[in-house]
Amino acid sequence: MSGPDAWLLARRSLSDPTDIAYYLSNAPVDTPLLKLAQIVSTRYVVEQLNEVKMGLSEAGVYIERAKFKEAEPVFSRAGSLLEQADKLMLFLDPRSDNYRELSKRKTRLWEQLRELWR
Repeated sequence: MSGPDAWLLARRSLSDPTDIAYYLSNAPVDTPLLKLAQIVSTRYVVEQLNEVKMGLSEAGVYIERAKFKEAEPVFSRAGSLLEQADKLMLFLDPRSDNYRELSKRKTRLWEQLRELWR
């Protein structure tokens, strides 16, 4: 195959070894592997952050619905999302917009859970 040189990186999940993500990079050939791994892990954290943000917003909608239905699955999902958000916040700068936004969404979800629990 001819064309420009490229890196193909694979990231395996520690929790699920069968979950392998692949990344293609056009970084220069002399780029240290550690640098590429840091970039890939940053991208992964951002992708996870976006998923958790969306999940926290959706959980609020589910909580509203749960007022009229069974609440147990909602509490389970919300707990999982809050745990993921806590883990992601370890990678974020507390002064960043993403950190503040995630913190606000977590607070709102907690408020909604408290309302549902009453």
